[in-house]
Amino acid sequence: MSDSDRESAGERDLGGTRVVLEGRSTSGSDRQAPAERGRGGSSVVRGESTREPARRNHGESSVVLGGHSTSESVQGPEAERGGSGPAGVLDRHSTSGYMHRTLVVDGLHTHFLEAGAGEPVVLLHGGEFGASAEIGWEETISALAQRYHVFAPDMLGFGESAKVVDFTDGRGLRIRHLARFCALLGIESAFFVGNSMGAVNLLADTTADHPVLPVRAMVTICGGGQIRAGEHMQALYDFDATLPAMRRIVTALFASPAYPADEDYVRRRFDSATAPGAWEAIAAARFRRPDAPPPPGPGDRPFERIRVPTLVVEGGADKLLPPGWAAELAARIPDARSAVVDGAGHCPQLERPEAVNTLLLDFLDRQSPASGYPRSG
Repeated sequence: MSDSDRESAGERDLGGTRVVLEGRSTSGSDRQAPAERGRGGSSVVRGESTREPARRNHGESSVVLGGHSTSESVQGPEAERGGSGPAGVLDRHSTSGYMHRTLVVDGLHTHFLEAGAGEPVVLLHGGEFGASAEIGWEETISALAQRYHVFAPDMLGFGESAKVVDFTDGRGLRIRHLARFCALLGIESAFFVGNSMGAVNLLADTTADHPVLPVRAMVTICGGGQIRAGEHMQALYDFDATLPAMRRIVTALFASPAYPADEDYVRRRFDSATAPGAWEAIAAARFRRPDAPPPPGPGDRPFERIRVPTLVVEGGADKLLPPGWAAELAARIPDARSAVVDGAGHCPQLERPEAVNTLLLDFLDRQSPASGYPRSG
């Protein structure tokens, strides 16, 4: 799914903020495996696709921070507890899972996942009906949290974040909201990884006249190419809040037929897509003011403006984007690289997590002084 591509600079003023309202921890997947990498500026990752839908159960306990009640649940080893962090957020780290957190950003309820310690990595999920931070990154967070401090927000309209409808500048609103989210958490510079809409949002900001996100380096996964017209594209736009329609979305997103055949997985995405206000907030992307200019096409951005290390990742069996789009995009970004994850669809971080996690850690480690790799930009 996509919304308005109009870039917008600057940050909105905050009328006041509140601290964490809720926190609970969840175990994530720890699967990792070596991947075959090519040489030069692009690579191909090969192997079989995996299918292990996650199942989550949460217990409850509670603590009090600064007069505000916050709750948590622990699955597996108990999370370590530190002191209070930026913006009054209780600092908890766990490499065995991730915490569910909530922050009020510019008056908007913002849910996010957090795990690990070290340099910050911000994960931006896709924009299809039913998307969320957990659904999009549950196979990624634990792997990255072994070395990095990971934040995965539900973008506005998705998951447990505020259901906001904006017919004027939906993409710009989400980008500015993410910038304020980072500022409140004290994130001045971070690695960003985006899938689909999340990737397009990164490209929109880093090519804007006045970028607002604190991007130090970025990975774009299956976002930035021209979506091909056809039944799979229509499935993304024509969701009518029924299970068959959600099954068509899942079919479009994955190469493996195991995903749409998994009743629990389809139901999980369906429940997310039909939460109160979710359909309206996401469907708003297809509408715009009559006098609004058309958004730029995927290839119309000034990619030469991007001045941060960039990796562009393509799903080798993506049903939505044409083969070879990642290499073409990377060629327009100074010093960018591309990689193809063989046998994966539009969400390779879910379908081939071991391969994508290896790519991500290799790329991030090369940008991090602590890793011993020289920085490339």
